Amino acid sequence: MTPAWLKARQTQYTAYASVYILVVLAVLAAVNFLANRYDKSYDSTTNKQFSLSDQTIKMVKGLKTDVQMTYFGDQRGFPGARDTLDRYSSLSPKLHVTYIDPERKPQVAKAAGFRSDSTVIVDSGTRRESAKSLGEEELTGALIRSLKSDERAVCMLSAAGEHSIDDTDASGYSLFKQLLERDNYKVRTETLRPAAPSESKSVAIGQAPVAASLEVPKSCTVLVIAGPKNDYPLPWSTL
Repeated sequence: MTPAWLKARQTQYTAYASVYILVVLAVLAAVNFLANRYDKSYDSTTNKQFSLSDQTIKMVKGLKTDVQMTYFGDQRGFPGARDTLDRYSSLSPKLHVTYIDPERKPQVAKAAGFRSDSTVIVDSGTRRESAKSLGEEELTGALIRSLKSDERAVCMLSAAGEHSIDDTDASGYSLFKQLLERDNYKVRTETLRPAAPSESKSVAIGQAPVAASLEVPKSCTVLVIAGPKNDYPLPWSTL
């Protein structure tokens, strides 16, 4: 028969062990709750290689509208992508991140703007921009472009037999046009004309008039001269 004092000691040890286990479980629960609610990380590397730049932090914290970042990739790569994208979403409640496996959910990926050459699509509601990698330069660049509201125009010069954006054959630039439009560029053909001479500039007697200059429309973000087949007449050749 077990002595009374031994039973009392066993009961005491059991009580201590139970209390200890309950305390440990409570601490773990509290840590898990705080970790989920306040997702913060500390970069202890000397060169802060796992931290976002001040410019990115300022821009994301200053978001006024909701922005959606969608990561496309194999489901097994989601944890690695979260390591990077969570740094963005933790800075602002306006920035949301979704992860889609195009192989498992092709229709959902298509609706979200999936492109085989892009890892992340950034959608501000008015413009979608792509990031080709998870690097900060790519992600922040796509975010900046997505937030811009101005129109970007690519003007294709048509004056001396250049390649046409309407040709679908091997020498045509129709595919080039499609790729640009997919990146939110407006593409159009432009025939440049000499700028009107200034009336304020007088020409002295015996002095040859200066050749008229050429004007590129201010609405053109980029002017493309795509392989002219003929020579440009003056003053085109001065371009």
